[in-house]
Amino acid sequence: MVKTLTKDRSDASFDLFWSRVLQRKNAEIPLIDDPVLPRKRRAEARLDIGRQGTNHHPATAKDLYRKNYFATIDLATECITSRFHQRDFLVYQNVQELLLKSIAGDPYDKELAEVVQLYGTDIDEFRLEGQLSLMKQTAESMGFIKKKFDVSDLLKFVQSLGKERKVLLSEVCNASDKRYKRALFLSPEAG
Repeated sequence: MVKTLTKDRSDASFDLFWSRVLQRKNAEIPLIDDPVLPRKRRAEARLDIGRQGTNHHPATAKDLYRKNYFATIDLATECITSRFHQRDFLVYQNVQELLLKSIAGDPYDKELAEVVQLYGTDIDEFRLEGQLSLMKQTAESMGFIKKKFDVSDLLKFVQSLGKERKVLLSEVCNASDKRYKRALFLSPEAG
């Protein structure tokens, strides 16, 4: 989401947004007036001391809304970034990356070390490593392998593990416990 918002933080994106809003307004609700600047007001004397006439007033309504557009994108990206840059979320994200990389067949040594350090004696490192090597074949046998295995596929995969496969992948299931699934998979697009 942050990448999308950052990409949309440009004059070209605003101009496209502005033209579409005006086009839609004219097509669907022609009775609404075109955007106009609010009445120009002087700053209160106590706030304008020594800075006579330095208050910035946009030249056009489009300039005013451009400023609001960028401020809104900045606020949204900051809120999203701060929301997902929390210690617990980074732990969940690390477990997610470990599982996704194991299914993709990518190296996952860093993520494995962090998960083992986090869970300590709750997880048997050697069993987990052996079970992670089975993840790709298990996903393939269940029909989950596509060009890109994403978080929503991971959720479906974990939820569809039968009793026998849960025993086979017991340490993987411990790493992706209910707390992890609840926190991470509320939004499949997170991360």
